[in-house]
Amino acid sequence: MTRKYTESEIRDIIADNLQCIEPGMVLIDTEHYLPNYKGTKGFVDILAKDCKDHLTVIEVKKSNSTAREAIHEVFKYLEGVKINKGLRDDEIRLLILSTEWDELLIPFSSLCQNSTVNIEGYRIQVSENRTLSSVKRVQPIMHNHERLFCEHHMLRAYTTEQKLQQAIQEHITSFETKGIYDYVLVILKAPKNHREKELAAMEMPYVGYSQEDRAYMSTHNHEHYPDYKFIIYSASQLQSEDIYWDILKKDADIYSNVSEFFTEDSDEEDYLSDLHDYAINSVAPVPSCDTEDIGYAAKLQNYIYNQNWTVEKIIRGKIFNNEFLSDETILDELCGARGGTRQKYLLEFDSENITALKKMKREVSYCLQDNKQWKVPVTTILDTLIDECDKKSFKGKIYIYNPMHTLYTLYLIAAHNNIMNWAPCFFIVVEYPDQTDVYFGEMKHTGNIQDFDIVIEKYFGKTLWDLAFSLTWGGYLPNDVQIAKDLGLGYGVYKTSNIYGKSTHYEYLDYEFTECDEISSMKALTEYFTQNISVINRIVDLFEKDMPAKGYTFI
Repeated sequence: MTRKYTESEIRDIIADNLQCIEPGMVLIDTEHYLPNYKGTKGFVDILAKDCKDHLTVIEVKKSNSTAREAIHEVFKYLEGVKINKGLRDDEIRLLILSTEWDELLIPFSSLCQNSTVNIEGYRIQVSENRTLSSVKRVQPIMHNHERLFCEHHMLRAYTTEQKLQQAIQEHITSFETKGIYDYVLVILKAPKNHREKELAAMEMPYVGYSQEDRAYMSTHNHEHYPDYKFIIYSASQLQSEDIYWDILKKDADIYSNVSEFFTEDSDEEDYLSDLHDYAINSVAPVPSCDTEDIGYAAKLQNYIYNQNWTVEKIIRGKIFNNEFLSDETILDELCGARGGTRQKYLLEFDSENITALKKMKREVSYCLQDNKQWKVPVTTILDTLIDECDKKSFKGKIYIYNPMHTLYTLYLIAAHNNIMNWAPCFFIVVEYPDQTDVYFGEMKHTGNIQDFDIVIEKYFGKTLWDLAFSLTWGGYLPNDVQIAKDLGLGYGVYKTSNIYGKSTHYEYLDYEFTECDEISSMKALTEYFTQNISVINRIVDLFEKDMPAKGYTFI
């Protein structure tokens, strides 16, 4: 049975075996204390000196559960060591040693790319006789804009295994001919009865068509609609502007058209993403397919988790051919685990890392950009925490579920009779030494409901195709706050502060938290359901009777 060492035991084993990390490495101290100077204090796991007399800070982690904290430690100690030791960046080295790297690789890579200090990572294994049985250098993955992939992906579908295999090689050739080696191909296999569901989704009555015409279209679809069995879902890193223009210059016509399309006023992020689309998906060679569409995080989530397409394998370009980068991490990034879909966000934080808090605020602002009823109070809360970093000690976590499709949300709650799993919500839990503050948000009944048929026609038209198509890209509607308002709903924000067992409750009103009675979780939305049964029934009929196959559509 393999012995499990504690983190402190692993630290001591490393300190006794520094020669295994690097010949000539000499131990200076373990648990080396950094005095409180300019707000920086703490303990460095191992302080050493290499053969060239560079001061070397070594941070030790033993599992994925603590791996991400290593980045926090590095940020915290980097300035502390420079200040306390009076050293320049080129006189310091930082080594991160961990037994697991699945959760650590991406933040480690970002740190390496953005720091002027020499930073290295190693995966270690510890033997039962207290020695280092394996020390392996971890190569960082370089990426742009603090994001692993460009948000614009590509989806191509195929009807046969033979076409799929040919297209896989064509995708690889397409990327690498353009000098792009940081790409991934996710191979998806269709669920059973996929074609039948697609055909059912086409059976929606067409306004203005006779029954005979609809019967003809139904027969035609059953005879000619392809049976898609596979998808290649491709993505690559966001490249620099110069790289994209160099690719576009290979095709004079495309280069000329794209040059006329863009202006100096183009938004920088949209500009790069649009350049990406033209350069990667328009300039030859372009992979063959039976049909194609633009992909993005919410759409991939829909295929995997709602339509039940199976991930057969993930093929990586050589830059991503890194054993420390797991398939699970790649899928998480493609599905927008850090707010990329603007529908979900989850992260832990603490007062020791103000840089991470500021980055979290930027990501949350992006996640809530179309929901200002939550964005304004949530970013205000985060600003307060940032200001408190050098005054108070705290740790916490944030979770946001912001689907931005009120109609579909109300349908899912009614269909599953489960409000907790489907209702929009957020919470921010902040733990101080002497108190805990919990901020939370949920939907609430705000007033009169507009005529239901008028609301549906106003936003989705008479045929409901816009509503059906909205579900194929994950359901996110930028104007959903207004739709919710017309349905008598809004987004409330509340706070509970617990000090020594005594709780005080607040509601966010007129840009500040005002003391109020205790708020029962989801009570307001529950009351909305009980008071507006006729509206809820209309919504259920809308999805189960009026719209094709409950919104099941392909590309």
